[in-house]
Amino acid sequence: MVKMKHGALFGKRGLWALCRKVICVIFLASSFLSTYAQEEKVSFEVQNANLTEIISILEKSTGFTFLYQDEQVAAVKNLTLRFTNERLSVVLTKCLAGTDLEWSIEDKTIVLKRQEKAKAPQQQVKSRKITGQVKDETGQPLPGVTVMLEGTKLGTTTRVDGTYTIECGDSKNLALLFSFMGMKSKRVVIGDKNVIDVKLEEDVTELEETVITGIYTRNIETFTGSVSTFKAEELKQISPQNVLRSLCIFVVIR
Repeated sequence: MVKMKHGALFGKRGLWALCRKVICVIFLASSFLSTYAQEEKVSFEVQNANLTEIISILEKSTGFTFLYQDEQVAAVKNLTLRFTNERLSVVLTKCLAGTDLEWSIEDKTIVLKRQEKAKAPQQQVKSRKITGQVKDETGQPLPGVTVMLEGTKLGTTTRVDGTYTIECGDSKNLALLFSFMGMKSKRVVIGDKNVIDVKLEEDVTELEETVITGIYTRNIETFTGSVSTFKAEELKQISPQNVLRSLCIFVVIR
């Protein structure tokens, strides 16, 4: 609790109330001055004058300062006008008629600027969801297949069960590109389909030119390729510190 000394004029609440009143008075005064400025009367006549000349006349007769860009005002020419005891707001409006300029009054300054063009509403692009499944020639699902929307960077990969989902535009001319190592790439036009299942063929040429490095564990009963078995003692004799180097040497020897 704040204690005020005897004789203090304002407490915190009283001071805040006073500040609000002052702000309100300033705002009303500003609004009044702006309205009064627009109602100020002017009289003059010009023939084939440019806007710069009229601005000079108004600055001298009203005491207002004009703020504008030279290149914008210089384009307004050949003005023939006559005003007798006319309101300033009417004069400004008629002087700028047929141009892309607008006026506003801020204190004792008249600002001329280009009108802001209304932004055209953006058309919402319709999109749709394409789903499907990718399999090999034997009907087995292919996980990890790259699915790209042609001509864009939009894409996805197939899941463990070979399924995929991708969003694209509503155009029927779009196409999907399917690619996977060891398989021939495939291009499919979407058209009006929402479900696209694809079967990829094995690319023998690509498999022959592919070099795969790495070590993994696989059950021998499910492996149909050529198998070579190396014992730990044999690998240690070649290179005790580097197992991969030992494997490479054994492959070369055999």
